[in-house]
Amino acid sequence: MSCTCDEMNSGKLRSRIVIQRKTRVSDGQGGSEDTWADDPSGGTFAYVSGVGGERRWQYQFLDADRVSTRNRYLMIIRFRGDAEGGPYYSAEDRVQYRGRTYSIEAVMDMEDRQEWLELACTESLPS
Repeated sequence: MSCTCDEMNSGKLRSRIVIQRKTRVSDGQGGSEDTWADDPSGGTFAYVSGVGGERRWQYQFLDADRVSTRNRYLMIIRFRGDAEGGPYYSAEDRVQYRGRTYSIEAVMDMEDRQEWLELACTESLPS
């Protein structure tokens, strides 16, 4: 964690992110398909900080071996709750930021105060 609730303030929210949720839509032929829809709020401001990365050799059985790179980020946004008071967002959502896509690995209510949400995100880069 990069800071506590008492250290966090709206002046640190300098980056605009868009949180997307997977939704099922009709394909027009009687079936459906999954697609990503932007949060209706149109985006939110966040504190974005890189917290590390890793490089891993991946063995592919019938394909060429390759190196996989994964960067980790911490994104902090204002708390948004669901009907039960828990975080509205989950690890099934994803983030769009500066033309890149980040998977949400975990969503945590900072210090359980319903003020700030920490989104632990990863970005997988092809090599």
